[in-house]
Amino acid sequence: MNWKNRASVRFILLVGSLLVMAALLTLIIKYLTASGRPKNLPSVDMAIQAWDGYDEPKAILQDLSDFSNDASNSGAALSLLKRYRFLAVRARTKTIQWELVDQYAHRAVQFYEKFPERAEILLLFLDSLNLVSRPLSESEKNLLKKISLRSISAQNAGLLMLVLQKARMNTPAYFKVLPYGTALLQELIHIDEHKMDLFAVNQVLTLALAGNFQAALGAGKGLSATNRAAKNMVAYLFYDFGAPEEAARLFQTVYEDNGNPEYLLHEADAYVKAGQFTVAKRLWQDMLGNLSGSNLILALYNLGSLSDTVSERKDYFSRLLQLQKLHEYALVQYSRLLPGEEAKALLIKSPIYTKSPLLQLETIRNDILRVSSTFTTGSLWLLLNRFPQDERLYHWGAWYLYQIGNTQELEKLFSMAAEHHIEHPVLLFYKALLAIERGNLTEAEKLLASYTGEAWYIPANLAKVYEVTY
Repeated sequence: MNWKNRASVRFILLVGSLLVMAALLTLIIKYLTASGRPKNLPSVDMAIQAWDGYDEPKAILQDLSDFSNDASNSGAALSLLKRYRFLAVRARTKTIQWELVDQYAHRAVQFYEKFPERAEILLLFLDSLNLVSRPLSESEKNLLKKISLRSISAQNAGLLMLVLQKARMNTPAYFKVLPYGTALLQELIHIDEHKMDLFAVNQVLTLALAGNFQAALGAGKGLSATNRAAKNMVAYLFYDFGAPEEAARLFQTVYEDNGNPEYLLHEADAYVKAGQFTVAKRLWQDMLGNLSGSNLILALYNLGSLSDTVSERKDYFSRLLQLQKLHEYALVQYSRLLPGEEAKALLIKSPIYTKSPLLQLETIRNDILRVSSTFTTGSLWLLLNRFPQDERLYHWGAWYLYQIGNTQELEKLFSMAAEHHIEHPVLLFYKALLAIERGNLTEAEKLLASYTGEAWYIPANLAKVYEVTY
């Protein structure tokens, strides 16, 4: 063999050796990766139990995804769906929960398409769609249309109805085009009066959630006039969606029907929401002799909060503290009726003082008002470091730091809140205020528009930004 041939052979052997080494390296990496992840569901379950609910469980989700891709029967699929649901329910922040509910829904859709005959998987599929906070996708709606008539049972009919309401498939005309629609509609309307009540109340709720409050209130008023069983639920709808006086009237009739004093408490709450404080106060005073336990404590606290004179407030809060001496909010309210040093002593002597961030925060607030307006932020940071998960501290801290104009410390507070997954809407509000002060209306608009909750001051301030911007 000449030298050229020998060189060619050596080159071929070298390339072959490199390919073999690459293959071995790939196998080693796969082995190490596999050995670094749980090999069975019990291992995944241990990781799930150890998860604190705050950070995205990426490793757990990857393992569940691997198992899901290999799921060859409905039993395995059902077992995995239960774990996805457990993660979603256990999440401790809304952001993480929304992400995990979406993962749960995505996997439920996949498994229901694969195993439509398994009743438990249908139930979890419907459950996942009921939990998602976003509108249902077209693929999810289309899958709802494929549910067979024989799949409908007493266990899933109510949940299916709620999902159809969410998907806006709740009209009789649309029911009829669904494979199971006519049967479900007949069951809801003709067979069981209680289900008919639920169907009708859900129609009212759907109108309200769609933003058509006047139509919702009108439909609810008509329903409550003809159906005694629906009065309670409709009263709550009125309370939540802007007709508190009508809610108060209905709570009174419900109380007359069953004699439960809790409905009188609800009636008083409704009058407070309507701004009729005198009426609410009279109701609580009339009830005191017939209340006990937590209901009595609630009435005393409300009376103390609404009373016009210091002596009345002291009387109601002291009576409450005789019943429940560790009531944090009553201690705070009562301390505010005392001279500065006496108030601080009352808080510090409480058996729960060292464990209560609220009582310790009140002593800081007391010092600001009593001693000096040049209070430094040191005490606030010490308290935040002791109780980094208490969102009330961030709420008050954001207000205080903004009031004194200490934007540098306020930015630090935002960072600490993010680090500990605190998502109070007040923080979003103050972030937007800072952006507005800096002339960044686009950022302020983005912050306020990102909020999906119910805090009134968020949309109110977003409207002001729109007014200036557009």
